[in-house]
Parts: sequence; structure tokens; C-alpha cells
Amino acid sequence: MDALRDFLTRRFHLVVFTIVAVYCALQCLYVAHLPLVMDEFDGAYEAYHLRHAVPYRDFTPYKTVLGYDIELLGTFAARSVWPRILAIKTEIVLINCVVLFGAALTLSRMVSRSAVAAALALLVVCSTFLERSSELRVDMLTAWAGLWSLLALLRRRPAWAGALAGLSFLVSQKGALYIVAGAVALGVEWLLERENVSRFKAIVAYCATAIGAIAAYIVIWGAATSFGAVLRATFVGGAQAAMVGSYNIRGLYWEQILGRDPAYFALVAVALVVTAIRGNRIASLYAGVILFQAAMYSQPWPYFFVIIFPSLFVLQAFFFDRVEWRTPIALAVIALALIYPLRRIAVVMTRHNDYQGYTVDLASALLGPGDTYLAGTDIVHDHEQWPPELARLGTPVVLDLRKRPPDFVRGIVERIDQRPPKLLVGNYRLDGLPASVRSYLHAHYARISGSLFLYAPEVAAGNARIAFGGVYRTSGPVAIDGVPHAAGDQFELAPGIHRIDSETPVRLRLLPRLDLLDPRYTEEQELYPNPYSY
Repeated sequence: MDALRDFLTRRFHLVVFTIVAVYCALQCLYVAHLPLVMDEFDGAYEAYHLRHAVPYRDFTPYKTVLGYDIELLGTFAARSVWPRILAIKTEIVLINCVVLFGAALTLSRMVSRSAVAAALALLVVCSTFLERSSELRVDMLTAWAGLWSLLALLRRRPAWAGALAGLSFLVSQKGALYIVAGAVALGVEWLLERENVSRFKAIVAYCATAIGAIAAYIVIWGAATSFGAVLRATFVGGAQAAMVGSYNIRGLYWEQILGRDPAYFALVAVALVVTAIRGNRIASLYAGVILFQAAMYSQPWPYFFVIIFPSLFVLQAFFFDRVEWRTPIALAVIALALIYPLRRIAVVMTRHNDYQGYTVDLASALLGPGDTYLAGTDIVHDHEQWPPELARLGTPVVLDLRKRPPDFVRGIVERIDQRPPKLLVGNYRLDGLPASVRSYLHAHYARISGSLFLYAPEVAAGNARIAFGGVYRTSGPVAIDGVPHAAGDQFELAPGIHRIDSETPVRLRLLPRLDLLDPRYTEEQELYPNPYSY
């Protein structure tokens, strides 16, 4: 064991680089294989939207926008939608690798190099971290800002720590967890050493710079757009999203992450105690407060847990710096924590995002300039959904729609009828719409391939408005503008009003180019297969 420690110390940079390289390789595999979670498409939309729209003026951002500004860079790496999504995810992977390497080097100035290497190795094989750290969200970027805030605290630079904690809030409102953790850690330390005036000054400096960073954001964006819009989106909207009560998931996903990495979290529990007694009080307090807030968080989806891992990485580095590694029990637990999570790699490799890629590529090819679509999620981020109130159909929105009076729902149908989207992307979110909306969509769209439903209105005798020009096929005999067509005939129609003569209603199906269709995906598949429970 001493020989291993000596090797880790002497070849520290190489060891850290190797660990990060293994993480990077696994992440690239995961990006290539894992189907996207619903919100990842929305995240790509938010980042891409910044290329031509001003937040708080042209749209209300889902989060504070600093994280999307960072992800905006990845949108320039590809020219089409699906490759652009993968490019943003790859950008996140590269950022993760740079931060892990830099944080390990910084932490090695405070604890032994062998302790840092051990903590880093445990982190990068942790299954939840591996599977969620490169999701197209801003949570991981938020966590990295929180990590550097903690490192600044440990190096007794409270002003920098506060500014970085405030910065994490500007990436995502979840950064508030780091602001609170730092303030509590400093506050407890001051209470335990009350005669130390410098501790109190540290609290003041920390809080002042954290608040200052957030205030600067509000002033800058408020002056450029609207103070009311910025304040509502930053504080009211963020609080509502965090406290929404539509999902009863707290126990479910805590059980999931603890069950997938039991040895890792057993080490965390021991590290909290040992580090508080024999190690670094700030590291232990900070990690403990982060874990407590995470336990109280009402909506801990699996991706949420990336928020806690940077603090646990630091905690375990201090822990390994203080404990004896050579006991059989310690070696067994560490080996289990390293090896047991790797079984999840085989699970991930059985999953594929090819169907999602095909769906996005086909939808993009079918949508022309100015065309809209409907999916309940921003799947095609360079086109808009219509109507906008159905653009993001999470459970709270669907439940609210079902409670609305019939006149409100009829209004939605009328807006769809006045300006029909060209296509629908079938998924469980559209399936949850009110019955009258689903009936309208069924009467005006037909599946062409996979999960895509193209414009296909049912028309009866009289005048009918055709929204899109192109090649159509009729389901039955019909005369259009005096020209007769038999069932199955194909013909071109221009957009506009056409005279329909038919004994019974017929469906006119807008046809795609056949070369766009892939026979492998003729049948409809689940667009979001078990995103959180695979």
C-alpha cells in the first residue's frame, strides 16, 4: 500500500490525467449511446435561442442564463439539429474534464496527492455521476462553480468563494444550495471560535460578494430589458420550479442512487464524521449542509444529484488524507466502491439514441422556413412549436390543462386550426392532452414514420383550407377544384382554399419525400425510453 501511495505521489499528474481520460472516454460513449431525457431538448433550445434572441425581452429563460451562454458555444460546432445537440453535450464533457483536472491539482495543495487521486477515482466511476454529468442541462456547470467556491473557502479566500457561489446561482438557481452551504460552514466556524474577528469578517465578505454577483446580474439584465421580468424569472419562477408538488419522487430516486453506489455513500457517511473530528471542519460542514439541503429538496430527479458530487469529492479527499488505507476492511470497501458501479456500463451500452436522432433529423428535413411543429418538448430547436402554451407539456402543465374550462381548451383548438403546425412528434406528453385537442390532432395528422405525424386533414364537401403546399394522397374518391381523383391518387395542391366534392369525408395526406424515410423505423417506438429508471 505504501508503494501505491508513493506511485500516486510521484506520478500524480499522470495519474490524474489517466483518471480524467478514462472518464472522458466513458462520457463520449455515453453521449453516443444514451437517449436524451425530455428536458435536454429544451436545454438545447434555450442555448440555441441565445443566438438570435435576448432573454427577458424576447423570451423568459427557463433558468438564469449564464449556463446557456456557456453552452451557446457548442451550438456553433454543427449545422443541423441532432449533431448540434451532441456537440453541446460533448462541450459539457470537455468542460467537466478540464474542471476535474484543475480541481484535483488545486486540492492537492491542501491534502496529499494520493488522497486526491483516490477521491477522484471514486467520483468518476460513481454510476449516477457518470450517467448524468454530461446531460444537456446546466446543473453540472452550476456544480462546478460551487466546487470552486468551496475550494476558495478552504484556501481562506471568502470573497472569492462568495463571488463563485453567486456565479453558480447565475448558472442555475440551484446554486443557492452552495451559497447557503458556504454561509453555514463559515457561521458555525465563527460560533465555535467567537473571539476570532477574522472569522466574522470572512462571513461578511462571503455574503457580500455572493449577493453582489447576483445583484450585478439583475442590474445588467434589468437595465437592458425589464427589471420586473428579470426578478420574476430569477426568483419567483425558480422557486416555483423547485417547490412544485406534482411529483412524489423524493424517496424513489434517493433509493436509486444509494442502491447503485452503496459503498461510495457508505464512505461518504464515514467521511462526514471522521473529517469533522480529525480533518477539515469546513469541508465536513459544507458537505453535510449540501447533503441536508439535497435531502429536503422536493424534486430530486436523478440529474439533480450531480449537484452533490463535487462537495463529496472534496470531502473524501480530506477523509483519505486522514485515514489508514491498509486495513482489510478499508481496502474491501474502497475496492467495492470502485468496481461495483462499473456494472452499469453494460446497462448503458444496451441503450441507443438512434431512434431519437432519426426522429429529429426527419422532423428537421420536413420543416421549411417558418413552419411550426408540436411535440410538447423543444425537440427541433431551430423551429418554434405551435401553439406556445403546449410547447412544454410537463406534468404540472398537463394537469392544469385538464382543469381548465371547455372554452379555454376550445380556444387552443381554434388557434391550432387557424395556424396548423406542419407535423407532430408523438410521445406521452401529447397523449396527455385534453380529449378535444387529441381528437382534433387525430383528424388532421397521420403517422408517416416512427413517431412523426404529418399534416393530413380530413375534408368534407364544400370549401376547405389547405395549410401547406405539396404532394397529397387521398384516402377516397374526391374531386378537388373540379378535378376528380380516385382513392390512393397522388397530386399536388397549393396552399389556400379549395373546392371539395365528395360523398363522404376523405383524408388528404401530405406526403414526404420517400428518400427521407428509413425502413428501420417504420414502426413507432418509445421516444423517451425509461429516462430515469433504466
